Amino acid sequence: MKGFSFIRAVLALAALSLFSSPAEAQSFPDRYFPNPESCYARAYDAAHMTAHPRQTVTRFSVRPAEKGTTMDKPGVFEVDASFRLKNRSSVYAARGICTPLKDRPESAASCGVEGDGGLFELRADGSGVTVRIPERLEVEGTTDFSPNIAEADNRVIKLYPAKPADCP
Repeated sequence: MKGFSFIRAVLALAALSLFSSPAEAQSFPDRYFPNPESCYARAYDAAHMTAHPRQTVTRFSVRPAEKGTTMDKPGVFEVDASFRLKNRSSVYAARGICTPLKDRPESAASCGVEGDGGLFELRADGSGVTVRIPERLEVEGTTDFSPNIAEADNRVIKLYPAKPADCP
């Protein structure tokens, strides 16, 4: 009978583990920006740009902001985003101050751009990140200011893990 009691105890523990709550999910920045070299980028080739004539973004990247700049608020994190536009020489860059979305804190964040540059969202997308620009994103570049890139066919941009050199 002792063997039978032992088997019942093991089965009871196994059943309990099925109904126990899972470990707390990793936060969005911990999962997608675990170190300063984390980088997500995409450069569009000529064939893609020809197939999407209203798209003006030719390259987009996002990486964690340098340490020491993050605001002192729980859950808030900062990223540096940069992009290039068709027929322009400037590199446009923005600091995004991001807050995880309340309904999906481990998989999405809303990022307000410093200097009233607009807003973009970061969403988990497999091993990559999708940037979504809901209404407006206008930022300073090396030689001029960008137009509102949400007005063209640039509202959703899928980024992939990349080398740190791909995230200026």
